[in-house]
Amino acid sequence: MSKNYKVAHNVISCPLRLTRIAQFVVLSFISVQVAFAENDEVQFNSDFLRSAIDVSNYSQGNPVPQGQYNVDLYVNDKWRGRGEVKFENDKSNAVVAKPCFTLKLISTLGIDIDKIDPMLRQSLKNNESCVRIGDISSDLTAYYDVTTQRINVQAPQIWLLRQVRGYVNPELWDNGIPAATLQYDYNAWHAEMSGTDSMSSQYLSLMGGLNWDAWRLRYRGVFNWNNDQGWHYDSTSTYLERGIIPLRSKLVMGDSTTDGQVFDSVGFRGVMLTSDDRMYEDSQRGYAPVITGVANTNALVSVSQRGARIYQTTVPPGAFRIDDLYPNGTGGDLLVTIKEADGSEHSFTVTYASIAELLRPGTSRYSLMAGAIGIPP
Repeated sequence: MSKNYKVAHNVISCPLRLTRIAQFVVLSFISVQVAFAENDEVQFNSDFLRSAIDVSNYSQGNPVPQGQYNVDLYVNDKWRGRGEVKFENDKSNAVVAKPCFTLKLISTLGIDIDKIDPMLRQSLKNNESCVRIGDISSDLTAYYDVTTQRINVQAPQIWLLRQVRGYVNPELWDNGIPAATLQYDYNAWHAEMSGTDSMSSQYLSLMGGLNWDAWRLRYRGVFNWNNDQGWHYDSTSTYLERGIIPLRSKLVMGDSTTDGQVFDSVGFRGVMLTSDDRMYEDSQRGYAPVITGVANTNALVSVSQRGARIYQTTVPPGAFRIDDLYPNGTGGDLLVTIKEADGSEHSFTVTYASIAELLRPGTSRYSLMAGAIGIPP
């Protein structure tokens, strides 16, 4: 009887272990579904669970209740920070709560808000409301992993704010310290010849400057002397200038000259507002074509000219844009090669020919002057 009782005990206890194991397996499987198959609808059979557990909520994907959650933010699997994200129930399904993005959060992700529909963007600004990332564009998707509390947004490169090569945040630009400068150039000449009077002349050029915050005072004057006419003074330029960073321009007031890029340079007394190429990054000065294309997967994009590779970058799936090629005065067609993650390659050619004063798309160069032509003596 003892042996039979032992066998009977094993038979009775075995289903209990299987039930607990099965329950653990089911819950683990549910967790995986939440993280990786948010949009898939899955039906579970709860008949073999020991207790009455309602798993119907898990069949619709993310079972996270609506509310505010502190999560890690990723864009194309790259960490962008951590922040509070509001989860709201889907209107078509009250069980599923999905992340809702405010305009500030969208900007934090590095998405170009200027590409958002103007009416939607204005609505987000005025009401401080939020929107599903897919409502902005079908090219944008967001996935939430409840096990790691991480939101990963998949976005084509064309939707992301990019910093061109050589970019420095204007907020980090330094106006320098208050300073006074003086440069001079002096030359003297004397000649004596028998039977005639001696001849002498002197020349002194002064270039002075005073820097205070963003303002620059510049002066240039010339002193001439000879033994026939004595001293004579000419002021060639005296002006006050400063940079206008949002316009990538400089403001000049006083006696100065025009830049002479298109027409001959002339002196003036007045005010001039002109674009300043020095405020642009090296990769944005001069002309180079903008390259656009589409990658099917995470791809390596390279640009070659005359067999030499001049540019290379990686892009996520979707449309991409390359607008920071360094200018090349020699011209010549560009070969663009896209190497996909699956090993396939496809390429296309971009025509490149540069002429004088040709500008990149979206850039401008101008000079406005108001005043009197010619500098009074």
